[in-house]
Amino acid sequence: MNLNPSVAVGSSSEHRFAPRLSLELAEIGWKTNATELTGLNGFRGEVICPPGGTAAAVWGTEVYAGESSICTAAVHAGLISFRDGGTVTFEIFPGVLSYEGTERNGVASRFASQSRGGGFRFVPRTDADEGG
Repeated sequence: MNLNPSVAVGSSSEHRFAPRLSLELAEIGWKTNATELTGLNGFRGEVICPPGGTAAAVWGTEVYAGESSICTAAVHAGLISFRDGGTVTFEIFPGVLSYEGTERNGVASRFASQSRGGGFRFVPRTDADEGG
């Protein structure tokens, strides 16, 4: 499961990334978060969330704590669905002082004060990303 620029490793492959440069698009699990990408501020990763997903923990709205499930946060943001999954692009940043909890698209995100693992937000896909 290569992730741009990381690869999921070991028995925790559903949850975390270990830093390593890779240019391959990766399918990730619905529990995968971005905590091990902390410090790679500005890094953009493109991942595939498989169809048939189930909700995992999410903290924040529009900007998400690094401990949040990337795929579940993408559902919360309205980018994909649990049923169909999909491809999303996210960007790592240092984090914010607090993350607002809301309910959107059938996902209830939680409030959190300052994330230990930085944060991420989704980057809109351009026509060029979609071949157009």
